[in-house]
Amino acid sequence: IPPPNPPPYLAMDETDCFLGGQAVFTVKPAKLPGRTWSVLVSLQRWSPGVQLTIDFIGEQLRQHPLRIVQMMPLSAVKEVTVTSHSAVIELLPSPVRQFSMVATGAVESLG
Repeated sequence: IPPPNPPPYLAMDETDCFLGGQAVFTVKPAKLPGRTWSVLVSLQRWSPGVQLTIDFIGEQLRQHPLRIVQMMPLSAVKEVTVTSHSAVIELLPSPVRQFSMVATGAVESLG
């Protein structure tokens, strides 16, 4: 008998989210550090109070760490903490199901 399939929230690729959404670059990171890029996070379920960790991959993130420039809409999300390679974002009570983050840092991809 083969083993059972993993729960749906484990069967995801790097852009999927446990809330049934995904994160995609709307402006891809540039090769030169210091230029802004952006990520759009779209969720099928919006759960106020949930804190999402968005991880980024980049060999040079220690030298050029992640810095959030802007979160939109401000009424939907709150920045909790940021490290050189990840951001923890809290979902606020809101009718929207997506948010965007504009940032800098030597990011190569989503983790």
